[in-house]
Amino acid sequence: MLKTTTAKLSPKRKQCNNDKPKQETTQIQEEPITQISATAIQLPEPIALNEHSLDCYEPASQQQLQECAEYLNKAQTLQYALETDLVACDAKWTLFVAAALSYRYDSVLKPFPPQFSAEQTGCKIDILMSVINDTPKLRVILQNLMEQNYTEINREVTDLLYWVLIEMREPALRLVEGEELYSLLTSIDEKALKFKPTHVFEVQALTGFHSEVAFRNRTLNLPLKLAFMGNKFDNYFNILQNGFTQYPENNKNYLELTTDLKKSLQHSPNCAAWGASQCGSIIACTAICEFALDAEMDSIIPDKQSKSCVNIQLRNLENIRVRYLIFYGKRFPRRHLPKRRFLSWIFHHKYSLSLISYMLFLLSIGFANSDSGESFKLYVCQKIDSILDFCRRAITRDPIQSA
Repeated sequence: MLKTTTAKLSPKRKQCNNDKPKQETTQIQEEPITQISATAIQLPEPIALNEHSLDCYEPASQQQLQECAEYLNKAQTLQYALETDLVACDAKWTLFVAAALSYRYDSVLKPFPPQFSAEQTGCKIDILMSVINDTPKLRVILQNLMEQNYTEINREVTDLLYWVLIEMREPALRLVEGEELYSLLTSIDEKALKFKPTHVFEVQALTGFHSEVAFRNRTLNLPLKLAFMGNKFDNYFNILQNGFTQYPENNKNYLELTTDLKKSLQHSPNCAAWGASQCGSIIACTAICEFALDAEMDSIIPDKQSKSCVNIQLRNLENIRVRYLIFYGKRFPRRHLPKRRFLSWIFHHKYSLSLISYMLFLLSIGFANSDSGESFKLYVCQKIDSILDFCRRAITRDPIQSA
């Protein structure tokens, strides 16, 4: 049985350092489609700058002063976004990096960052990957922004993060935790809690977002339902930005959904992600989609293995939207090589070890040539002779005599 679910949203925003605290009231709307007001994602006002606030850059002209002002405004806006939901920003950035890492980047990385593309030369994927490799953990960037250590952050890294997290912020992501997570999963599949995810993010879009308005208009008189969709992790950046109409791997004339989370995970392979991500360097992702069921075009097929689950084949790809992303992340396994580590430790301390060995060798020679050394050698030789004599008698002992 398909179940309709109402999504409740209660975003929490932190106050920026330069903003005055305001009382915000969050309205919860009992609607199938998540809505957030325009004020919920409102960015901080640009900071007022003067010559004294830019002393660290020492601008030589008015143009450089203006460039520094624009950069600091970007830094403040980026700091506000990271303070609001660091894990969600990490997930959004990880989706972008996974698309860039894909060998199909020309089809899954849409839109492509404009600062790394040109009409004549095309996409500069090598330069883009170089900037991604220079990007530290977002927690480190946030710490530098809070301490105003702007010189510690690469300018190209800041511009790229600003483009992904601010300019391309819609649809935004929000971390889902606790009771909200359990109720969400069990509302679709009662056995979903057996496959506990590492992170779940709600996909939020403004009510005035063009694709959201079009989705509402098309599905106004159709019932809305939720189901799981399995897919490759590097496809989700393109799906979130462009929907399913530009889905590159949709060779069939329909999109298949299911109410069985286990079956959905079978179509969600592990993919390489951003190595510094809090969500994991290897991530498998499945989505919870909201769709309008058209009885004339779409098909519902009962699952042969589970009577409580069904499979849905949607042929109108404009009547489906991603509402939640479920991450199953893990780290690259670390290889334990104690022998190599021991040899590496010896190699790094070879001079100290050689000096210690030489000193022990000299001490042993001096001790052997002393009177105490001679008596010690005599004592050791006597003990060794007695042990050898005992072993010799035990081996050559007559078994009849022993009886």
